Amino acid sequence: MTHTARFSLLAVTRATLFVASSLAWVAAPLHGQRQPVVMAHGIRSDASTWQTTAPLLEQSFPVTTLRQSTTWQDSQTDQANALRVGVFAGLPDSSVGIAHSNGGIVLRQASHDSAHLQSLLTIGTLHGGAPAAQNVLTGSMSALMQPVFNDIANFAVNFNFSQIDFDDYLSWQLMTIVTAGITTSISNVILAEVGFNSVATVWNTMYPSSQYMVDLRSSTYLADEAQRLPRRGYVRTTVGNPDNALYRLTKTEGQAADAAATVDYLAFGLLEGGYTMQYKYCGYEYFESGKCFASYDMVSAAFHLSSTPRRYCDRLFYENVPSYAEAFGYCLESDGVVPYANQQWGGGATEYVVPNVSHTEQTRSAAVKQQIEQFLQFQVGLARCGFGPLYALQVSPSSGGVVLGQTVVFEVSQADRCGTQLANAPGVSATSSDPSVASVSVSGRTLYVHGNAYGTVSIAVQSGGLTETFSVIVQGL
Repeated sequence: MTHTARFSLLAVTRATLFVASSLAWVAAPLHGQRQPVVMAHGIRSDASTWQTTAPLLEQSFPVTTLRQSTTWQDSQTDQANALRVGVFAGLPDSSVGIAHSNGGIVLRQASHDSAHLQSLLTIGTLHGGAPAAQNVLTGSMSALMQPVFNDIANFAVNFNFSQIDFDDYLSWQLMTIVTAGITTSISNVILAEVGFNSVATVWNTMYPSSQYMVDLRSSTYLADEAQRLPRRGYVRTTVGNPDNALYRLTKTEGQAADAAATVDYLAFGLLEGGYTMQYKYCGYEYFESGKCFASYDMVSAAFHLSSTPRRYCDRLFYENVPSYAEAFGYCLESDGVVPYANQQWGGGATEYVVPNVSHTEQTRSAAVKQQIEQFLQFQVGLARCGFGPLYALQVSPSSGGVVLGQTVVFEVSQADRCGTQLANAPGVSATSSDPSVASVSVSGRTLYVHGNAYGTVSIAVQSGGLTETFSVIVQGL
């Protein structure tokens, strides 16, 4: 054998070893190696709602997250069908669902319609319905701020801008500032101001007394669901201060209290301005009707402004009964959108509770992520990356073929479904198809192959019930 031929043979041996060992990583298709997890979004949202949490889950668990935006205005049935066609087709029956808000109802519907789904965790989902949906349909949600806007309009009509002294100017300026403050601090938080369109089909099946929700809560449906979804769980959250629920919709957790304080400060300023003008223009010694009436507009605006969160609370909990919070003086527990009680899933689903997280913070909350991980680990049965079980073996040669009378070292890698090397992997053993040609010994994860005679043998490596085989050619110099 010539020198050139010898190196050619070594190259072939390297290629054979590389291909044989690499196949262990790719023999199983992607969905067989990493568990598919379908992540659904809720109303006024899309697939990007999971862009923070999904990559972190893929780093921690052997999962592949599948996210697709649906038209949230459509009915739950239509959205479920879009997911079944666009995502679930081709997935194994063991697929997992993680869903936020109305997405939980969508995936429940998809499971009912025979989607490939056996595990489902819902987060902030309206299993008991969302009373706010009824208020959207009746238009009362869009009228939440109307009393304040009416006061501002009346003030502009009654206030005499042609005759303004210093105190009047301060009152007028305060009303102007408050108008801007309302726009920036409250209006953008109100559901009706951020795209909750009453003509969307989805509202018709979201409020608690809708026939769809009644059927969803029925014992017959829940019993059937328990068969279709043997592993079910739900995360319930509440805001830290129910009175701040309104501000937590678009503010971060830390900013909500500041927003509430700002609004209270503006309301107090209006009250002081109104009383100052009443003292000047509503007395017997001096009375000016326009400015006197304007002062009452300021006091009324202060009252309506400060009570806006309570009016919002009314719309979260009762259908067609908008007086609870004002009558009793406090808000019931909610996540800012869905009442705490209505987030409960019946039929034996496992409960996870996370305090002080609002509805809009749930998909990016670290505390909620921990509950998702608990569900994946202890209910779905997925081990964290690096902790097994053993899924693949890979054999890497440190050189090419084996020269007669010499020993070549090979290294064995043991990986889990994440492709992560296992720190505490099961032991490794190896056998040669013909020890008279090439013998093999093992120390830890290292193989020592010794060439005894010219020829070709197969080396079989075993670990944790898996076997990886590669060929070794024994040759001369």
